[in-house]
Amino acid sequence: MTADPRKYYVRDRPGQHHNYHQVNWRDRADITLFYFTRFPEDATEEELWFQFKQMGDVREIFIPKLRNKEGRKYGFERFNGVSDANRMERKLDNIIVGGLKLHANIPKYRRGKARQEQYVAKHVRQMEGENGKGRVATPPNVRRTYAEAVVSHTENRGQRRSTTSILALYGSSQSSVTLEIPKGMKKRYKDAWVGRLKRQEIFEQLDDELSWILGSKVAPKYLGDDMVLLLGLSDTKAKEMIMEEINNDTSMFYSMEKWNSELKPGNRLVWIQCWGIPLVAWSIKYIRKIVAAVGDLVEVDDDVDDMQRLDRARVLVRTPWRPTIQHSVTVQIDGDTHRVHLVEEN
Repeated sequence: MTADPRKYYVRDRPGQHHNYHQVNWRDRADITLFYFTRFPEDATEEELWFQFKQMGDVREIFIPKLRNKEGRKYGFERFNGVSDANRMERKLDNIIVGGLKLHANIPKYRRGKARQEQYVAKHVRQMEGENGKGRVATPPNVRRTYAEAVVSHTENRGQRRSTTSILALYGSSQSSVTLEIPKGMKKRYKDAWVGRLKRQEIFEQLDDELSWILGSKVAPKYLGDDMVLLLGLSDTKAKEMIMEEINNDTSMFYSMEKWNSELKPGNRLVWIQCWGIPLVAWSIKYIRKIVAAVGDLVEVDDDVDDMQRLDRARVLVRTPWRPTIQHSVTVQIDGDTHRVHLVEEN
């Protein structure tokens, strides 16, 4: 299962991420998404992977903790190189898992040629110099209570007091502008909710989950850090999700609140390229220490995890530093001195 770095399970190991100037691999034309349900309660992603592998080139399997509207467990799978999606749908729909006939189909949400064209058009605009920002998958694979999150933020802020002062060394120009925002535009966000993700790396699957749990009218928008704006979410459903988290700990958000203009992300999520890491220090444990001066390590590129490239390590970092990060770290190993350069991707 480890031969191909993209044959992974979302819950078990880091996925493959790209910087926001690139179209995500999940949205490539040769990747096809299927929804499936009606399988044994104790079936794992690994076990289902072996079942689906017989049907084609599986690239991802994801089973949320939540259930669909019928109260059943469900999941999503992505295949590479499916020439006839309808034929594959019929094949999957006839699989028997643990004595149960699987139900599978092509999701009615997030499919069609128009969506692919939107991603390509957006990518072209960015390459031509527009300031569009795509989504990035995000923070640590750690479940925390709200109290723990607050304590962690306070501790990190104290630890970084000396490093963040370095920012004052970088000069920048400033200007000011006054904007008159029409009431109609403000009203759009008045009743919106903001959820804080437990596992920010699942944001790329968030659209899929919400489509089946809440319907297509709820539109998630990434705000930064662990914050997701939920447009179209009713107060009643929001309160149900809050109670679900309190009682069962099965919501994808560790907290939810109504949007207000004071809600702003305190950190950025950026891809950093680390040049010059000594070979003997090539492990996530040591890379985490090397980048600690600028922020918390969230994710690593597959090339880092599989050691496909050893000239540089590409990592996702949660940082309070403003753009653009260019920092060097002096690393001492057995009396030898090494210089590692950290450069933020544009």
